[in-house]
Amino acid sequence: MEWVNGIRRHLRAVVAVMALVVAVIGFGGPAGAVGLQVGGGDDMVLMAAPHEGTASNADLFWLTLSLLAIGGVVTSDFLSGVFTGFKALFTTGFAAIRPQWTRVAMEAPSTTDGETYNWLGAVTAMKEWIDTKVAAGLSAFNYTIRNKDWEATLEVDRNTFEDDKLGMIMPRINDLSAEAARHPDELISSLITANGLCYDGQNFFDTDHSEGASGVQANTAGGSGVTVANITTDFRAARAALISVKDDRGKPMIKNLGQDAMGAPNGIWLVMCPPAMMGVFEELMSASVIAQTENVLKGAFSLWVNPYLTDVNDWYLFYVGSPIRPLIMQVRKRPEFVSLQDPNSSESVFFRKKFYFGVEARYNAGYGLWQFAYRTTNT
Repeated sequence: MEWVNGIRRHLRAVVAVMALVVAVIGFGGPAGAVGLQVGGGDDMVLMAAPHEGTASNADLFWLTLSLLAIGGVVTSDFLSGVFTGFKALFTTGFAAIRPQWTRVAMEAPSTTDGETYNWLGAVTAMKEWIDTKVAAGLSAFNYTIRNKDWEATLEVDRNTFEDDKLGMIMPRINDLSAEAARHPDELISSLITANGLCYDGQNFFDTDHSEGASGVQANTAGGSGVTVANITTDFRAARAALISVKDDRGKPMIKNLGQDAMGAPNGIWLVMCPPAMMGVFEELMSASVIAQTENVLKGAFSLWVNPYLTDVNDWYLFYVGSPIRPLIMQVRKRPEFVSLQDPNSSESVFFRKKFYFGVEARYNAGYGLWQFAYRTTNT
């Protein structure tokens, strides 16, 4: 009766995978969580059990996988269920994390190995229409961002599955999703601290940017110190410097000094600082009174305390009231959960009894408009 047992095993796998998917992503409606009830012999019933929220989903996830691996045999059906469940865990975890890079960088879609941004710095001004239109061409600058491949891979020994220790893997899958979501933050931060060349051939933070009729302009300066009084003075100086920046036609680069699109008055200014300066900026941002004096900068900016910044005394001010941002996150392929897991044809399983689960992506970051960024350094 081996063929009967084979059918039973197949049905068990199909039902278990269904339960697995529902367990991980949650089951809508008042019926509650979906469970897999196993009675005597091979009887199986996919049933609903009342519950509040999805607190029992993790238990159901590992129960389902355990049922697939009864007898300690790691089958293709079992691994298919594992991949489906892990992918759902990864997707849910990835979506739950709010990255910070979106506050200072714009996302640019990519369709090739790299993209050229020859519009950076070019501003088309409104003018009276007399006789015929005068078209402004793209700038003479060619700034290209090449996509890079990224990955993070988790190795799992086959014994982990055979010994029913799947609960040890779930936190690692959560780590993968967190790593994939937070990596662009690190990438953007590394650009800021590296201060590489931007579209005009100058360092992103520099003292002698010049373009057309703009004149020589700086977006970096030495600060007066790291006390609240020092930061107050330096913040005002940095903000005034950015507001004064001119485009290639000699006109103001920053034109919106009111509320952002959501109505928040502090939405157009973002301060990025290292953890060592967190307390000072929090006080400046939130306190009504400082040193017995009204704090006129309360609510004047939003704050990103960035652990990736390498200097404990330097900080940055960004203008983020425009669709064009100081930095660019170029995305060719979003993070995708992948695996190498076939027990019958995988060389890694045959020779080393190893399974692999991971994430792959393809993207890169680059510099946008230096005119919207200002660095204050302190020794």
